[in-house]
Amino acid sequence: MTNWFDNSFRKVHIIYVSPEWVKDRGEKFDALKLSRNLKDAGVDCIELYCKDHYGCCYYNSSLGSKYPRDILGELLEQTKKLKIKMIAYFSIGWDMYATGNHPHWTSIDKNGKIRRTYPFEWTCLNSGYGDYALKQLQQLVHNYDIDGLWLDCIPIGYEVPESIYMVQSLDVPCYCPACTKSFREKLGRNIPRAPSIEDKVEFFKFRNEVHRVFLERCQRLLRDKNPDAILTYNAAGSLGDPIDISDIISIEGSAPNYARQSFISRWGKSRSKPFEVLTSNALDFWCDLTVKPPDLMKLESAIVLSHGGTMTFGHIPYTTGESGSAQFSTIKEVFKWIEEIEGHIANQEGVSDAAVLIGVKPLMSPQFRREITDGAESISDIMIGRHIQFDIVSGTFDMSKYSLIAIGDQKTLSDEDAQRLRNYVKSGGNLLVTSQTGLIDENGRKRSDFILSDVLGIKFRGASGNSFSYLRLEDEKVSQGIWADYIMVKTEPLDIDLDGADVLGWSVSPETELSEATTVLWGQPHPDETRVRPLITLNKYEKGRAVYIGLSPQSKGIVNQSMRTIVGNIIESLIPQKILVTDASSGVEVVLNKRGGEYVLHLNNYYSGDPNWFGKMTFKDISVKIDLERIGKVKRVYDPLSGENLKHNIQNGYLEVMIDRLNINSMSVIEIGS
Repeated sequence: MTNWFDNSFRKVHIIYVSPEWVKDRGEKFDALKLSRNLKDAGVDCIELYCKDHYGCCYYNSSLGSKYPRDILGELLEQTKKLKIKMIAYFSIGWDMYATGNHPHWTSIDKNGKIRRTYPFEWTCLNSGYGDYALKQLQQLVHNYDIDGLWLDCIPIGYEVPESIYMVQSLDVPCYCPACTKSFREKLGRNIPRAPSIEDKVEFFKFRNEVHRVFLERCQRLLRDKNPDAILTYNAAGSLGDPIDISDIISIEGSAPNYARQSFISRWGKSRSKPFEVLTSNALDFWCDLTVKPPDLMKLESAIVLSHGGTMTFGHIPYTTGESGSAQFSTIKEVFKWIEEIEGHIANQEGVSDAAVLIGVKPLMSPQFRREITDGAESISDIMIGRHIQFDIVSGTFDMSKYSLIAIGDQKTLSDEDAQRLRNYVKSGGNLLVTSQTGLIDENGRKRSDFILSDVLGIKFRGASGNSFSYLRLEDEKVSQGIWADYIMVKTEPLDIDLDGADVLGWSVSPETELSEATTVLWGQPHPDETRVRPLITLNKYEKGRAVYIGLSPQSKGIVNQSMRTIVGNIIESLIPQKILVTDASSGVEVVLNKRGGEYVLHLNNYYSGDPNWFGKMTFKDISVKIDLERIGKVKRVYDPLSGENLKHNIQNGYLEVMIDRLNINSMSVIEIGS
């Protein structure tokens, strides 16, 4: 198939929702006007709601709740003329029309109740609803020349969704008649009424096979009609996606979670697929009509673009079918800026000193996904703040190109992953490992010791039993910037024994547990120096080094700033010579990419998107120094927007690029050659 999506950077997600009870339903929809407004705003691709959560179809369908007019057909006729791509959005998991008429098509909990989120009832693809939805999709794909399908609310993640919409939740088990019958036929037993974790994982695999077959049938529908059409779905290719058969990665990530947007983008960049991050163009999530300021939308775009992806913005027509003018004017301002720089965005490759390893196995051991994701995100947040150039990686990858591999609480590690890491450190690589990494295999079975205990020079004893502890540091490099003798860490540490490693920091147990403010000072007991265990260790393993931190690093909030500083100090100490150093603030993300014969330097100012101070934080005279030994001889440094040469110096083996002014984003292109 032709990978057209990889070069499409100006997309909108049109949430056309006009249920049957609204006033003046669709009476002001004007396909010609809308398509011209979209073209004028610079849009090159739209994702249009063709069936919403109420089950209303906005195309000619013989099934479902029928809209008074053919929105898809009318708009598609115009967008084809303007060379705007059309992806059809279709709600799968929620269809109030279908479940209202067929209650036995819903997902049922152990108490016999229909599962709901918001007012919506969850469908079950194992029931007759699966065939019903496929018939609707078959009519859509067969009768309309669309460029792809975007399927929503396919529940694929295990039980608890990510806190900020990285994946839809799949509560398990489902006790609907269809699941009850097919589970018994396939596995020879009934679904347990009091399922264990193992039972839930087994049912999760059983039900995801149903989803995989459904998605494969959708993919065949598309390919038979249009070999270049793409299939994607909400959370496609995310860390929690156990199926991962989409043509592109599609993950939601909204302001003001800018570090999360970067995390998603770095993950997408490593997956060898085009990716999009979706965000509302409104201030209060998807269906609010209060449009975001253009500068905020530029910041969100800049973060994703700096990693080679697309920020796809929501667009909310009124229920009458008409769109507000502010939505077009803001999109136009943002997309005009993107169009001017997108020639330097496609096919970027990260230039990195470090890698954050993701060990998640979303189908094999889904119950650990949440902790695994949180651990990796914490390390990612810290590296962004320290301006470390890093990738997010998983599976088989070239470890040798990284000075450091950081593994933040990745409970599940396979034997193969562990052996590759062992060889990496043997050959001179540096490793950072935290908390319970490797205590569970990829199938969810517990190990008696860390799988990398030999590399780390420690042995696992067990959980400490304390809900918190105090940290006392021994090493000057680790303690740099810390102004406390004892650091309260509000997470349970692990107990370990030394097996060759040196101690960089100790865990000191409290005199007692946290309590009400009685005789203990405000309920926070003091450290007990008679109960001390190793917490941070350093082990030299053949040519390399490995640092272990016996707790899950937390990076958010003021109470975790000391741990953020400590982990940052350790990361920097394990990278002998960084490719990039800068005096930029920690709230400025700095990204260096390679693209053909040039390097592209991005600076994204997270402060400009602070919800309390939109656009009020501007920086001047930022210095970024890049190691010339790593990038080669510099021919020219210029601004891709103006084409003007930028101030720079070459001295002591470094190229120094000077950023005179940073409001939202700065982009510099460095041409390399003889």
